[in-house]
Amino acid sequence: MKSSQQQKTEQANNHQPKFSHAVHAVVIAIGLLALGLAAYASVYKTLYQGSIYPGIVVGAIDVSGMNPDDAERVITQTFDAFKQNGFTYTHQTTVVRVSPTVISATDPDLTYELLELDPAALAADAYAYGRSGSWFTQLMLPIVAAVHPLTLIPDIELNQTKLTQTLTENFGQFETQAHPPAITWDNNKLIINPEQQGQEFVYDDIARTTFAQALLFDTTPIALTLHQTTPSVTEQDITAQLRKQLEILNTTRPDITLQTSDNSWTYTFTEYSPQLQLVRNDADAVLLGFSSEWLEAAMQLITEATNQPAQDAKFAVEDGWVVEFQNSQNGLLVDHIATTELLHTNLTNGVYTTDVIVSIDTATIETADANDLGIKELIGIGVSDFSGSPANRIHNISVGASSVHGMLIPPGEEFSMINTLVPIDATQGYLPELVIKGNETIPEYGGGL
Repeated sequence: MKSSQQQKTEQANNHQPKFSHAVHAVVIAIGLLALGLAAYASVYKTLYQGSIYPGIVVGAIDVSGMNPDDAERVITQTFDAFKQNGFTYTHQTTVVRVSPTVISATDPDLTYELLELDPAALAADAYAYGRSGSWFTQLMLPIVAAVHPLTLIPDIELNQTKLTQTLTENFGQFETQAHPPAITWDNNKLIINPEQQGQEFVYDDIARTTFAQALLFDTTPIALTLHQTTPSVTEQDITAQLRKQLEILNTTRPDITLQTSDNSWTYTFTEYSPQLQLVRNDADAVLLGFSSEWLEAAMQLITEATNQPAQDAKFAVEDGWVVEFQNSQNGLLVDHIATTELLHTNLTNGVYTTDVIVSIDTATIETADANDLGIKELIGIGVSDFSGSPANRIHNISVGASSVHGMLIPPGEEFSMINTLVPIDATQGYLPELVIKGNETIPEYGGGL
């Protein structure tokens, strides 16, 4: 009799070979499959050597089996035909065809492309598909493409800015701008007219649709739809405080003044009241403000009188002489945005004088940075008045001053006026002029120096 433990051991041993055979069979099957796929891939690569693998589609162009040159030619022909047909946009009864190549009627240099595509690069990408990456990628991608076609997305660039500009020129007449509540006075009576809704095309959406069709070289007409727009400020945004301030304006009719330290600009109620409107600032608060046209004109006057552009330092040396020197100087620039916000805040709060906000325009190149000699500033200046002198004396002084002007004296060196000016004779351009010698007054070259 065998013990139960012996029986279990024999049963386990009887099952062991069967399990091992199954594992070996699976391994062999996998190996055969891998070898088969590898052989298939090798034959596939040999069969399509120099040609694009089957099932590769570029946009809407099937380039299967083509060599890169043929694929490039077909892509080029298709893209050229697509550009000739162009995009078609419709709204109501208006139909506009927009060519991807926009030619300027006045200046050929202003011609531009709405679409750009590199057919050679696209053909090269199609040929490289399944021929790069890991061995597994190169093994599987051609097989997948042969079973289920793969579409490569063309690398097309769309000039959305120019497209929007072109569409606006052709369809802009259908759009209406939204307007905030209008403030008017009729016989000294305040009237607030409700806001007006607008209608506009969403050009970003149109550009996305255009781009999607371009990827497939699709010339299906694109219908444009107007969308309602609401102004940033509506009648519901008019608070009791705003109404009160408008009534105060209507009653007091104050002048409004914009001022700098040197100038001021004052506008009467009659001048500025037609330009009053409600505006929303960056903090999302609704304030009394002015139309953009009025602000632009007012700021233009202030800017012309106030702006002082920064002056960069200039320092140039040739043969030991300074041929160009200019100290750096910071300038002043009117801050349009900050001044406008302050003006609107003041107006809403009943303050009718606004200080123009000016910022410092810092010089890009400081004097100390313009040279390596440690020159940082203008130390002094001398002025001499010789008006009324004889013509030759004035001439000689000018020649002498020109000879000294720009002379560079390094630290520790001695400056001599005589050594700088000599020779003082006709060869240097000097003229005879009276000089005092002893007890005599006689003409000599350089007289007056």
